Amino acid sequence: MHEWVLRLRLSNPLRNHDAPPPTVSPSLIVSLIVYRLTKAIYADTAFRGSRGRGRWHEQGVPMVYTADQPATALLETLVHAGRADLVTAEYVLFRIELDEDAHVLTLPGDALPPDWQAWPWPASTQQIGTFWHERGDSVALSVPSAVVPMHRNTLLNIQHPHFSSLTIDGPSPFPIDTRLATSTSS
Repeated sequence: MHEWVLRLRLSNPLRNHDAPPPTVSPSLIVSLIVYRLTKAIYADTAFRGSRGRGRWHEQGVPMVYTADQPATALLETLVHAGRADLVTAEYVLFRIELDEDAHVLTLPGDALPPDWQAWPWPASTQQIGTFWHERGDSVALSVPSAVVPMHRNTLLNIQHPHFSSLTIDGPSPFPIDTRLATSTSS
C-alpha cells in the first residue's frame, strides 16, 4: 500500500455519513469559500462532476474542481483552454461555501507524491483523489494547485450525502480580460 494512502487513512477516521452534520453554534463555524469557473453554456451542469480523467481522479469518478480564489480558478482554466477560447466564450463564476471543519479534508504537503505536478497527470495523484472519493470521508478534499502551488484547489465529491448542504451562489458573469488571449514578443 502506498505511504500516502496510509497517511490519508490514518489521518481521517471513517465518519458516519447517515448522521446529520454536527450542530454547532453559527459563530463557531469556520467557512471556507471556494470558486468554480466554467463556460456559461455549461452553467446548468457545472456541478455534475467531470467523468473524464483529471489530475486528482480516474476515469468515471465524478469530481468537481474548485479553487481558493477566482484568479486561481482562471489560471486553472487557462492551462486547459486555448487562449482564443477565453475571449470568444462567456464564462460564469460560482461561489461555494463549505464548513471547513465538517466538510473538508486537507491533503498535507508531505503526503504528496514526488510527481504530483507532472504533466500529463500522473497515476499517483489520480489514485489519491479516487481513493478519497471512494471512501467518502468528506465532501471536499483540499489539494495544492499544480499551476500555483501556494494556492489550493478543493475537490468536491458530488455523491457525498452532505453535498446538498453546501451553499452554492451563482452563476455570476465573469468577464475575462482580452489581453490574456494575446501574446507579446520582446
